[in-house]
Amino acid sequence: MALIKTKARGISLADNFAFTGTVTGAGSNSGFRFIKKVQITTSSSIFDLTNLFSANYNHYKLIWDIVGEDTGDNDTSHAFQFLKASDGTVDTAGDINYAYHGTDSQGSARSGNVENASHFNFNYNTVEDGRPAYYEMSVFAPFASEYTAVNALMTYMVNADVDTTTSNGSAMRDNTTSYSGMRLVLTSANTSITPDSGSSATGTLLVYGMAES
Repeated sequence: MALIKTKARGISLADNFAFTGTVTGAGSNSGFRFIKKVQITTSSSIFDLTNLFSANYNHYKLIWDIVGEDTGDNDTSHAFQFLKASDGTVDTAGDINYAYHGTDSQGSARSGNVENASHFNFNYNTVEDGRPAYYEMSVFAPFASEYTAVNALMTYMVNADVDTTTSNGSAMRDNTTSYSGMRLVLTSANTSITPDSGSSATGTLLVYGMAES
C-alpha cells in the first residue's frame, strides 16, 4: 500500500480513529486521572459504590461530599466497608484497624482508635441533620493482592453551623483480598456498623486513579 502523507494541519486530533496497530504518544493510564463521579442517594441506610477500583491503577483518591438526614435521633455517622472484587459482596472479616485524631472549633478533642473491626469510621462524633461532611481519602492498593490502606482528612459542620470539626485518620486491612468497591453505611454511632434505619443521605463521590507507570 502506498504511503499516505498528510499536511501538518490535515488531521483533527479531536476526531476518533480506529487504529489497528500500536499507537504511542496518545495517552495512557499513567499518572493522576479522573475516573468517575458517583451520585449518592439512599433511603435505606446502605449505599454500595461498585466498580471503583481496578487493576488499571495502584492508588486512588476519593473525594466524598455527603449530607445526611435522620428522622429518629437527629444524628448520622458514616461507616465504610470494602466490596470484594471476586463477587461484589461485603468483606465482613474483623481485620480492620483504624485510628483518627481531630478537634472542633471549640477546642474539644475528637479522637479514637479501634482494632479488629469490619469497617472504619473517622468521625468521633456524629454528623447532624442537614450538615455537610467532606472526606478526602487516599486508598492504597485496593485491587492488588496487597494490604489495603486508607488515610483521610475529614471535616463537617455541626451545631446549627456554628461548630466545625476536622480530623485525620488511617485504616489498614490485615488481609490481601482484592476490592472493587466500597459500601457506605449510615449508623447512629461511630463505633457501630449496624445500619440506622431512620437515616438517608445524598451527595457525590469523585474518584481519581494514580498509576506508577
